[in-house]
Amino acid sequence: MTAAILAEALDQRAFAITLELVPSDKGPAHTADRAESFAQAVRACGHKIHAFSITDNAGGRPGAAASAAAVEIQRRGLCAMVHISCRDSNRMAIEARLRGLSNLGIRHFLIVTGDYPAVTPAGRAAAVFDLDSVQATRLAKGLVSAATVGAAVSPFKNTEAELMTQFFKMERKIAAGADFIICQVGYELRRFLETKAYLVSRGLKTPILGNVYVLTPAAARAMNEGAVPGCVVPKNLLAEIEKAASDAAQLRNFRIQMAANMLAVFRGAGFQGAHIGGFGLKPEELRQMLEQSVELEKQWPELVERVAYALENEFHPFQSSILTESAIPEDPVKNLPSGRISFFYSMMKVAYRLIFDQRSRGFRIMRAFYSMIDPLPRLTAFFHLFERCVKFILFQCRDCGDCALHDMAYCCPQAKCFKNQRNGPCGGSKNGMCEVDTSRRRCVWTIVYNRMKGSGEVATLRQGYVPARNHALDGTSGWANYFLGRDHAQVISGSAQKANGMEETG
Repeated sequence: MTAAILAEALDQRAFAITLELVPSDKGPAHTADRAESFAQAVRACGHKIHAFSITDNAGGRPGAAASAAAVEIQRRGLCAMVHISCRDSNRMAIEARLRGLSNLGIRHFLIVTGDYPAVTPAGRAAAVFDLDSVQATRLAKGLVSAATVGAAVSPFKNTEAELMTQFFKMERKIAAGADFIICQVGYELRRFLETKAYLVSRGLKTPILGNVYVLTPAAARAMNEGAVPGCVVPKNLLAEIEKAASDAAQLRNFRIQMAANMLAVFRGAGFQGAHIGGFGLKPEELRQMLEQSVELEKQWPELVERVAYALENEFHPFQSSILTESAIPEDPVKNLPSGRISFFYSMMKVAYRLIFDQRSRGFRIMRAFYSMIDPLPRLTAFFHLFERCVKFILFQCRDCGDCALHDMAYCCPQAKCFKNQRNGPCGGSKNGMCEVDTSRRRCVWTIVYNRMKGSGEVATLRQGYVPARNHALDGTSGWANYFLGRDHAQVISGSAQKANGMEETG
């Protein structure tokens, strides 16, 4: 029952096509019927859909489960790739789902953070985010034999901090075992090329797939308004789509032509494939897009400017001229402007060197102190209360007991990130602001980036791995857990820490 069509295409360096489907409320057979209709349409013109990508409550809204649709699609001899979101499942539920799908012959997964739960007539569901996408990728690769695991990157950001932390997290996903990368939805081909250029500059050969979402006017308006986190439709593109919408044939031609242009650039520029989606997309339209893209492939450098719907005041890590050349680009981190030194972060680093560095005398003293009071509940409670007061004042500490301040330039992920992201940002930020609260809360990873850039440490953000939080330590002393070797810092060996350029602290 196992269909490994996508894995084979990636291994053979073929141009892979994945088509996104939302599971139908009418049942798995209806979703599989749609998949078959698309497969037959493109097969008639000599093309192939290498995997049908089945969403997992897309947009943070409840829908039909992906698993049943995926099983039915595979039963019909097609390849299903199931989205695994960290939004509404803890690590135990994710592991159970991966095991169950694997037992049913499904080995292709797209691991995503997941959009924050949307408000529904029944209220907003509880957000889980027990794992981040880096941790979930590592789990999937270690759990499912011969799994093909994809990861996402969201490069359509206008600020330096947002874009570079997306690239850095992409590196962490690859280090965790991601077999391929899919770009998020956007309509500026330069950004896709910059993402590929970043991988090349880092010597990473992980396959990258472009993204073509065939817009309707309604979808374009929703993305322009920020209703679909991470998917970007600037005002000028929205205006063109609404203008074309006055005539059905004109709108259809606009949609197909833009999609064909994007596919042609992905083919010509050496992407390993494309992820295609679109509400209301018809099999015949997909066939036309693929056929036209083959005809346009040789013209790809000229087509880059035809799909160039950029955000205002964008930061660009590469010169546009090198994106269409075959030369290996230089690592953009080397050419970043200097950052501003953070006095607070500098002071925290001094405290680390004096007390928390395992080579310091202060560490040895504190370890001996906590070893002494650990068997004494009253003393332990007193010093835990003292710690809570200090850390709440400085960091708005949530007393999780498994402190990640050291991994995030002394920003608490529990207090400052709705999704508790410990290995890099989700893809939903906009103009440097959090997906969940775009008016008042900055994305915590932009703060982390700016602090570390000011100290000349920004390159370390793309290295290392922060394990998932240990909930058994909730409500206990983070300092005691660190000094006595009970928290996640001890999961990472000292040699790995030195190799990754990361610090251990508490």
